[in-house]
Amino acid sequence: MSRGRTLAEICEEFNLSPERVLAYLKSHTVLNGHELFVHRNNSQEQIYVYAPRNNQADKLPNRIWRFRMHPNLPYIWIAFPDDLTFRKIILAPVSDAHYGALAHMSKEFDEYLEWIKNSDNVFGFLTGDEMENTHQDFPPGGVFEQSIRPRKQLIQLREKLRPLAHKILFGIPGNHEWRSAKKADIDPLWVICDSLGIPYFDEPVYVDILWNGYVFTMFCQHGGGNAITKGGKLNRALRPLEFQEHVMFNIMGHVHDSILDETPCICRERKFDKDGKLVSFRLVHRKQYTVICPSFMKFFGSYAARAGYSPPSFGITVCEIYPNGDYNITG
Repeated sequence: MSRGRTLAEICEEFNLSPERVLAYLKSHTVLNGHELFVHRNNSQEQIYVYAPRNNQADKLPNRIWRFRMHPNLPYIWIAFPDDLTFRKIILAPVSDAHYGALAHMSKEFDEYLEWIKNSDNVFGFLTGDEMENTHQDFPPGGVFEQSIRPRKQLIQLREKLRPLAHKILFGIPGNHEWRSAKKADIDPLWVICDSLGIPYFDEPVYVDILWNGYVFTMFCQHGGGNAITKGGKLNRALRPLEFQEHVMFNIMGHVHDSILDETPCICRERKFDKDGKLVSFRLVHRKQYTVICPSFMKFFGSYAARAGYSPPSFGITVCEIYPNGDYNITG
């Protein structure tokens, strides 16, 4: 199946009962170098598709989830096993660590990574500015704000992430990583992700998380701008909702704050019977959450304090998905 097909289509194609088809698919999640993914079409019917097995699949043998990346677009499917007994899966952003900065909160950062590594139902994702990565000429005086030279920042951060690489779903760079990319065409976060087998994108990413027959959607960007008020930061984070369809989790870092927001979305819902005839149609309100991620930069002694910025919020902001298809955010 090179394209997604519904259960009814498969049964008709091979003249098999639904029970036999489902039993076969359950016992053949990997077939001839392809992996089975269960998604949903625009009518919210489950569809089944075999996709080529990812060439990084064997880099992390203890990874319990599978992924499929679009070859040309920033789009990834992440599939968790349906037989997991978790009451929920926690999706934890690792954002704006600024590893190597004088103001980096090393104790809190290490504890956060340990929590992800040691909690079976917690999985992280990298949202950029993971390294301070200040260069000689940019920003002016920035080299005096870091305690570790960039080369060692890369090596040490990679080794910190290695024990939990199998639990990191993807990584995208921030403006601090792009300092190297703009000068030498080398993104240090790509180097880290490539060596650890972590899916990497060099721009905001569209994510579908597949679990227990449901599809949980996410849009993740590092973000930008110089907003210093809560409202300004939230306005910047809400921009992507203007140009895409309903998304459950809209994630942004960059502004070193902890902000949670719900913006409901009105969606059209149509249901069809097995013959394709319309059964019902209606408008539904669907939850749509925006999450601004806190950083691991302390306030006093940092450039933010010297510039007179308001102290940011600290703590944890996470997304939660449930086996019944529900989802939420906490912080």
